[in-house]
Amino acid sequence: YSDYQQKMNLSICGVSTILDPSQMITLLLERSDPEKALSVARRFGGAEHFGGNVMNECRMKLWEDQMDVKALRLVSDDKYVINEAVDLVGLNSQDQTLGGVRLDTLLEVYREGVHRCEQKL
Repeated sequence: YSDYQQKMNLSICGVSTILDPSQMITLLLERSDPEKALSVARRFGGAEHFGGNVMNECRMKLWEDQMDVKALRLVSDDKYVINEAVDLVGLNSQDQTLGGVRLDTLLEVYREGVHRCEQKL
């Protein structure tokens, strides 16, 4: 009986930790699944519940893993966005992609970086 009760307690503890959205988001980000992490964050109240940092982390991971410009634009950390644009300046190539980044993506990122710099002035 005590073995069964111990397993039951472990199961209940497991369920309670799995139901903690913050831990779930962290785990998903560690597993490089920012889309699911963002989905979980939205489902449980988004920035209002978790604060902008969690949402930013998900969006930054989407940008870093998939070069998702829409996600980058939604990052509220201006310094991060500007630094990403500046980092891409160093890439050079003769074809339509620079280090795997399409020129249209580069242009969008540069524009977003310049826009945020202008807002800071």
